[in-house]
Amino acid sequence: MRTLFVVILLSIFTITQTFGLYQSNNTATSLLAQGDKLVKSGKPKEAIKIYENSLRKAMDTDNRWQVTKSLYGLIKVYEILKDKKKVTIYQKLITKSYEIIDAVVFGEKSEAVDQGENLDMEKLKKIIAKVLGKNKNLQDSIMFYITDIATLHKAVYLMKDSLNTQKIMLEQINEELDEKKDELTRVEAYLQNRTRALFFSFFVILIIAALAVLAYRSYIIKRKQHHQLMLQEQEIRKKNEVISFKNEQITGSIRYAERIQNALSPSPELFKKLFPESFIFFKPKDIVSGDFYWFTEKNGKIIVAAVDCTGHGVPGAFMSILGIKLLDEIVNKNAIVNAGEILDKLRENIISSFHQSELSNPTKDGMDLALITIDKNAMQMQFAGAYNPMLLVRNGEITQYKADRQPAAFHDKHKAPFKTNTIDIQKNDRIFLASDGFLDQIGGNEMRKFMMKNFSKLLVETSNIPMNQQVEQIEKSFNSWKNEFEQVDDVMVLGLKI
Repeated sequence: MRTLFVVILLSIFTITQTFGLYQSNNTATSLLAQGDKLVKSGKPKEAIKIYENSLRKAMDTDNRWQVTKSLYGLIKVYEILKDKKKVTIYQKLITKSYEIIDAVVFGEKSEAVDQGENLDMEKLKKIIAKVLGKNKNLQDSIMFYITDIATLHKAVYLMKDSLNTQKIMLEQINEELDEKKDELTRVEAYLQNRTRALFFSFFVILIIAALAVLAYRSYIIKRKQHHQLMLQEQEIRKKNEVISFKNEQITGSIRYAERIQNALSPSPELFKKLFPESFIFFKPKDIVSGDFYWFTEKNGKIIVAAVDCTGHGVPGAFMSILGIKLLDEIVNKNAIVNAGEILDKLRENIISSFHQSELSNPTKDGMDLALITIDKNAMQMQFAGAYNPMLLVRNGEITQYKADRQPAAFHDKHKAPFKTNTIDIQKNDRIFLASDGFLDQIGGNEMRKFMMKNFSKLLVETSNIPMNQQVEQIEKSFNSWKNEFEQVDDVMVLGLKI
């Protein structure tokens, strides 16, 4: 076996040497440099094989310049070795084709040679005679050289065929080994997958067991929580029943307070008698309101007020009842009909009622209002206001009469009298008094307050329609602006036409 291996190695080396298949990492240029170096160092025989290798590489890359250089290298070597015949042969080959160079130098004339067949000597002889002319001695020398090469070539082919047979056997063995290797790989993969499956199954079982424990604990906890929730639900239900009962009582009380507040307020029907073209838009935030309207007739003058008390709901309602009673006393009992004086007296009574003073840390309870007195015979009107203005629309134009910047309550200006504004009025004038609930309502696309500018514009745009239709437009505008937002305060608007 070892002897066969050595023979195979020697055969492979001989074949590669014969056909120039011995491969080097050097290029044809570097091989030429190596050959030149060997020639200079006095080793021309060793340089032959190097020049032949450079010739092979130059022909493989179709580099004619390197082919010529390689042939000149061989000529130089054979000149040193004094082999005139080969010198003459290689000189003739410099201008010849690669096919002739293959035939002469490497014995590779045609495809038939690679397949191990005999060279067509007669045909080759004619080619060489055509190349070399009538030089009979040179032709004989070349043919002798080619015959030796052809004989060696055929021997090499037989060895090559043997090696191919061995190669086929080795490939079959390698294929069998690859199949065994693939089978072994599949077995290993199967075992690995099975091991992973076992580990995964064990892991899943652990998770299921853990989840089962957690589920059981969760069930126990939820059962306890459910029991506690049932107890809490029963307790909440009892409390809700108590709260509902109290809410009903409170709501009933508030409804009763609403009836009292409405009973104390002047009748809207009376307002219609005093001003046939008029309206009252009244929209409490809660059942009862801190806003209230008040009017009366005294000494030939009609006094009308729109009042906004501190707070809303029940606290505001208490303030409104107090305001109604105080206005009744000031105007109807004391016969004060001047607008500014009415507000002065109202502020004085509120301060007294709530015991407000600088020393008593006074509360901020009080009233903002707009109050007018109308003398239809003289066609004059007086206006006095605590923060809240009065609006007059005449011929499609609106005029705002500003109020004093102080409330009807204790204030740092509480000793300053309220200003009385005297205004000449005309037929068809429209007069509006309002609390700040409409102006402060949040709404619209930008979630902002309605503001006085929009309110004034609304009054002007609706001033050419009857008052009963105008109040409908005002209410529609308010609801559209508020939309889904919560009402922020009590809303009241009084409108009358002269």
